[in-house]
Amino acid sequence: MPRKSHAVFNSRKVKWKDPRSLGPSIVYNCMSDTICEFKKNDGIAMSVTSFPDVPVTFAVMYGCTDATIKYVSQRLKSYKRTALHPLMLPMMFVELERTRLLDALQSETSILDQRILEMQTRLSTFTQTEAEKSDKTKAVKEAESSESTEMSESTEGIEMVATAGRVADRVKIKTNKETEENTENMLQKDCKATKNWLMVSKLKNGVQSLITILDAMATQSRQFSEDAEKTEAGTSPSPGNRGIYTSNTAQFQDRLTEMKIELNSEVQNCDSLLGGMSMATQMEWNFYTRRDAKANIIIAFASKRDSNQMRAISYMGMVFLPGTFLALTLESKTKTLFSMTFFNWIPDESHRMVSPWLGLYCGSAAVLTLLTWWFSRKYIAKGDEAAKTEFKQQLLRDDDANIFLV
Repeated sequence: MPRKSHAVFNSRKVKWKDPRSLGPSIVYNCMSDTICEFKKNDGIAMSVTSFPDVPVTFAVMYGCTDATIKYVSQRLKSYKRTALHPLMLPMMFVELERTRLLDALQSETSILDQRILEMQTRLSTFTQTEAEKSDKTKAVKEAESSESTEMSESTEGIEMVATAGRVADRVKIKTNKETEENTENMLQKDCKATKNWLMVSKLKNGVQSLITILDAMATQSRQFSEDAEKTEAGTSPSPGNRGIYTSNTAQFQDRLTEMKIELNSEVQNCDSLLGGMSMATQMEWNFYTRRDAKANIIIAFASKRDSNQMRAISYMGMVFLPGTFLALTLESKTKTLFSMTFFNWIPDESHRMVSPWLGLYCGSAAVLTLLTWWFSRKYIAKGDEAAKTEFKQQLLRDDDANIFLV
């Protein structure tokens, strides 16, 4: 038998060459699951040699605890003569292994189920909070839009960017606090959940191996029932011992069927929990992926806000640039329109300190500034509107992203 494996049960028939032997025998070897990490080291290994014709049974059990010794002793005393059935001790081994696996499985599945509920609760709570924030923001926006229906697209864009910036600041502050407080706790829970998932998977495999053992024992039990009906010498027990096999065989088969149904139910429960854990993990992964995407969108809005500020600075330069171009530069050697030498704006014999053409300068500067502003604003607004429309269309494809349309 391997040292590291799930539960083991094997049998073989042995015919002794010594004429003084007790006749043909059946040897059973059983060993508890050694792959799963049980809280209690209560696994056993057992070897049984039974002589059906006599009947006599020799057995040895290794690794027995006090509770196991007490259980086996009480069962053998209560069964009395029927305890000589060859499958009696293997049946006790199966009962002990069933209790051992189901106790460990119940403990691990309860932890796994609790972890799944924690993940679902955290996701639903956060989603509900985000939905409430989105509803409040939409209500504020509707109130503001009803009061100011003639707001221009530029103002709307600035308000949207400012709102996104405030949301980004709040999310950043809250995320930083939550990260500092819960990162270590979350990592510990994730590590424990991973170990728990692996443990449940191992226990599930152990239960399936035990079901295979039950099938093998059911086959052995049916074979005893068939052999008890035979009368050929050397192939059946003596007539006085047939009652031991016929009566116990039916009870063994019924008990094996009950345990098989119970263990199959536990396997289905494990499949449901493992599938639920995988789905919850995928949902959590998708949730954090969406949050990262939203954070990136908020960062993009903040970058847009910064670019708008730089654009405002460039607008200020654009306002003063035409006037500077038209200005009369007295202290510089640069020649602009009003400082060219072939214009004699004030004759030498004039005593005027202010040129009579100052109004021409102001009017020309104003007209040129307005034209420059209008053309540049029209071009920039057209690009902003196209980008804004495309961005809204992308966000509307996902209901969770509606928070950014405020």
